[in-house]
Amino acid sequence: MTTAKLFRLLLLAATVAPLAVCRAQQLVYTDALIAVVGEEIITVSDVAAEAQRDEVALERRLPAGPELKRAKEELRAKVAQRILERELMYAEFKDKGYRVPREVLQKRMDTIVISEAGGNRERFDKKLMDEGSSYSEFEEKMSKAVAVDMLWDEMVRRQVRVSPQTVRAYYDANPARYVRPGRIKLDMIFLSKDGRYSATLDETARKIQEQLEQKTDFAWLARQYSEGPGAASGGDLGWLKESDVQKEYQDAVNKLTAGQVSPPVKTGKGLAFLRLASREKEVVRPFDDSVATEIENDLGAAELEKRRQAYIDSLTVKFHVKIFNELK
Repeated sequence: MTTAKLFRLLLLAATVAPLAVCRAQQLVYTDALIAVVGEEIITVSDVAAEAQRDEVALERRLPAGPELKRAKEELRAKVAQRILERELMYAEFKDKGYRVPREVLQKRMDTIVISEAGGNRERFDKKLMDEGSSYSEFEEKMSKAVAVDMLWDEMVRRQVRVSPQTVRAYYDANPARYVRPGRIKLDMIFLSKDGRYSATLDETARKIQEQLEQKTDFAWLARQYSEGPGAASGGDLGWLKESDVQKEYQDAVNKLTAGQVSPPVKTGKGLAFLRLASREKEVVRPFDDSVATEIENDLGAAELEKRRQAYIDSLTVKFHVKIFNELK
């Protein structure tokens, strides 16, 4: 069974909540089994515990409703898949007869104690107790995490190689990916029809036009008059793709050369003076260190995912994995 199919089954199982049923006035908690990897059991409560912190973050970010429900389901499915992969890799680690070096494990645990309890062991023990855990359980969890990291590093990460020749070949074969679109740098003075000049909109526009014809500094005028974005910084709108310029302004901007200011352009919201500070044509980014690093990172990430998937698939075949997609 491939991990893609496992993922679909996990998606089905991990989103089923644990059951609480009332029998003879007593609350009985029934957990749901998701999967068994060798001798290790993965349950819904395992997934819920690992997803809890991220679920709280989702609840803060999204309003209650279908979107939040869907986000939680997707999160739990990903967590379930992560736990399954972790158990597969740990089973392989043990099967190979590997051992976690004590000094590496201790360093990992010390780092956690420092980050979560300022290095105070008693305070950390109390924190674990409050969470219903113990230091021995924490050590076991960290040992498994280090083991998985060691195996991941040996069998997947260190196998990824992207040569300079591969990077260059990719650049040459995909020139369209490295085209930088034409862009312009715009400044704007905007007068809102509902703003402080609503009663004298045309008159104020004439005053600004006159001052511009007298070579008054555009940035100074923007700070004095503009009610639009960038007013405090002299009307600076920054660099924009030409295609991103507001439609009402495009004709006026297209007629400008660098340093020129348009006549007032009226829109449904008011009027604007536009100054073209600079224009850059569409160019192909040269093959420099920046582009090479970008390509290397992209190809490396793709190769890493490909190797990860192949490795997990091989472990799924090697070890006995049973998936439960319904409560028993």
